[in-house]
Order: sequence, then structure tokens, then C-alpha cells
Amino acid sequence: MNRSGHTDSLNWFFGDASQASFPEQYSRMTAHPLGHYQPFGHILNSMGARAGYILSQTHSTTGYQVDDSCAHQSSFIQQGDYLITHSPGIALGVMTADCLPIIIHDPRNQAVAVIHAGWRGAVGGIIGRALDHMRREFNTVPGECRALLGPSAQVCCYQVGNDFLAPFSPDAINRYFKKNSRGLFFDLPSYVVEQLRSFGIAAQLIDRSHNDCTIHSLEYCSFRRDGLAAGRQITFAMIPD
Repeated sequence: MNRSGHTDSLNWFFGDASQASFPEQYSRMTAHPLGHYQPFGHILNSMGARAGYILSQTHSTTGYQVDDSCAHQSSFIQQGDYLITHSPGIALGVMTADCLPIIIHDPRNQAVAVIHAGWRGAVGGIIGRALDHMRREFNTVPGECRALLGPSAQVCCYQVGNDFLAPFSPDAINRYFKKNSRGLFFDLPSYVVEQLRSFGIAAQLIDRSHNDCTIHSLEYCSFRRDGLAAGRQITFAMIPD
């Protein structure tokens, strides 16, 4: 199910398969701002956003700052996997179908980041890159931030092969992988939570209540379950006007 919420300093939206879009569409979404296209326009309107922006995601650790100078440009042009802003009314988005969408909110400096974290990005350090970018641009202190995790693959269903273990330390393998009679399974959300905590975000300020398993639940898009037929669900976050 899609879930949304708001406070005085953050509006957010975690979508599901009912608002799915598909990668083959994105190359055709470059003539107009994101709000021109559905399902994005409807979601942006419901959030009260005056603009929205999404990157062409590549499982990298690259990201960009969005401000009024680029908010109304076409999305899916620049490649990268996180966005940051402190411009009110601009919704930042990522698309996922088993990878983990992360929202990091800095309430003191009225700033927000949205991160597309698959295992490659998480291991490659995308969370630290995004937080460091926020520190440079907005004076963000991670210990003053909170984080929200959206729907993603979970350890119950995220089955991997032994070759998947290569980038991980022995300690990480012991902590974030489970082995049973069905095979080897990776706990991506717990791995990310530990990274967030290592940068100073308090455990009680990391919200996993929206972190349903995309593979297990048919309400969500899942590449591992549906392959090339899988759509992508949207995550948006915005500093309200």
C-alpha cells in the first residue's frame, strides 16, 4: 500500500505497484517537467509540490543538489542515485523495485536527501556520500537527522549466491546474511540501518515502519520476483513551502 505523511518540515510519499512506472518510459519523459507525466503529476499534486525531480538511476554513488534553477527541468536526464535540496516545494524522487529508498531529513537546516540504495550503492558508500554532500551544502550534522526507510527486499526473500559475499567483510557476513535449507539471504535494511547509525543518526530516529518486503508482497513492484516485467514504485520527499 502507498503511505504518505507530513510534519511541519517534511512531506513524504512511499508508493506501491498501483502507481508503477516502467523504465522503458523514462527516455520519453524528457520533453516536459516531471509533473506533466502520470503517475508522477498526480502524486506531486497530492503532496502540494510545485515541482519534482528524478535522476536516471545507475546503482552508483553519484548525486546532485536540486534548487530552483533546475527544479523545472526535465527529469531522467542526469545519471545518479541520490538527490538533496533545501528548496521548499521541490519533491525529490527515486524509483525502486527491491532496492531500498531512504529519506534523510535535517530539520534544523530544513534540508532533505532521497537515496536509491541497492546493495552496490550501500556497499559503495552512497549514504556517506549523501550525508557529506548535505554537510557541505547545508551544514547538516547527521546526529541531528532522522531517516525513513521505504519498501525493499528483506532477508526473508532476498536470496543470493555465495559470489555475492565477495565485497563484504567476515563480520558483515555474520551479521547481515542468513543461511537456511533454502539458501543464502541478505538483510539489506539492517545493513543500511547500521550504516546510518555509524554516521551518527540515532536508532530511535530511524523509521522502518514502512519497510515492507517487496518480494513477498504483491502490493509492491519486485524485479527479483517479476524480472523484466516489473514496474518501479516511487518515493518522494519534500520540504514544504
